[in-house]
Amino acid sequence: MTRYQAVSALFALLITTAAHAAEPERVTLRDGSIVQGELVEKVPNDHITLKLATGEVRQIAWADVVPEQPAPPPRVQVQQRAPATTHVAVTSTKDDTQLAQVMRQIDVRVVGAYGDTAYGHIEELKIICTAPCEADVDPAGDYKVGGGIHGSSMFNLPPGQNPLKLNVDAGSKGMFMGGLIATLTGAAVIVTGGTIMLLSAVLPQTSFDPVTLQDVPVDRSGMLIGGIITAVAGAALVGLGVPLIVISSTHVTTGTGQELASRPHLTLNGLVF
Repeated sequence: MTRYQAVSALFALLITTAAHAAEPERVTLRDGSIVQGELVEKVPNDHITLKLATGEVRQIAWADVVPEQPAPPPRVQVQQRAPATTHVAVTSTKDDTQLAQVMRQIDVRVVGAYGDTAYGHIEELKIICTAPCEADVDPAGDYKVGGGIHGSSMFNLPPGQNPLKLNVDAGSKGMFMGGLIATLTGAAVIVTGGTIMLLSAVLPQTSFDPVTLQDVPVDRSGMLIGGIITAVAGAALVGLGVPLIVISSTHVTTGTGQELASRPHLTLNGLVF
C-alpha cells in the first residue's frame, strides 16, 4: 500500500468514526428507559449491541426494544379550488336591463272573497349586474332578465360556453300591460256578446197580449244583432291585445343565436306571460 492510499484510508476511517460519533443510536426499552450509544451491531429480531459513553458495551435483546414507529408521511396541502364560474357579457336594447339569479321560488295560494283560488309563486332574486355589463356567475344557476323592461321567463346557461355572450331584446312593460288589458277585456266582452246571442235564442219567441188575449210574436232580432256586435268588438280587442303582448315579449339569446328565454311561451301549466 502506498503512502497516499494509507492516508486516504485513514482519512475515510476518521470520517466514518466521526459520523458514528455524531449520530449515536438511541434505543427505547419497553420499561420506558432509553439507552444511547454507538451502534456496534444490530441483528433484527435478535439483539442490538451498543457502546455506551462510559465505554461499556451493552447487548440488548430485540424483544426488550420498542419497535421504531415509521415516520408519518408528509402532509400534502390540498388547495381548495374555487367553484367554477362562467363569465357572461350582457348587452341589451335598453340600458336599464338587469340580469338576476333566481335564488329560490316560494309557491303561494290566494283565496278570493268568493272562494275562488289562484296559485302562483314568489321569486327571491339576486341582481347580478345592469346591462351593458360583465360578471362571473354560477353556470348551474337559474336566471332571468328584468328591471325596467318586461321580464323574461327563467332560463339556464348553456353548458360548454365560457365566456358567454347574452343578447337581450328587451320588451316594453307599458305595451305588455296594454296588450294584456285589451286581451282580457276583449275576452270578457266576447263572453258577454255570446251570452246575449244565446239569450236571444232561448228566450220565448212569443208573449201574451192582454188586449187581444193571444200570444203575439216577439222580435228578438235586435238582441241578436247587439250580441253579435258585442262579440265582434270583443274579438277586435283580443286581436289588438295579443299582438301587443307578443311584440312586448323579452327575448334572450346567446352570441351564437341560441334562444334561452322569451315571453309569452307555452308550458305544462299553460300560457306564461
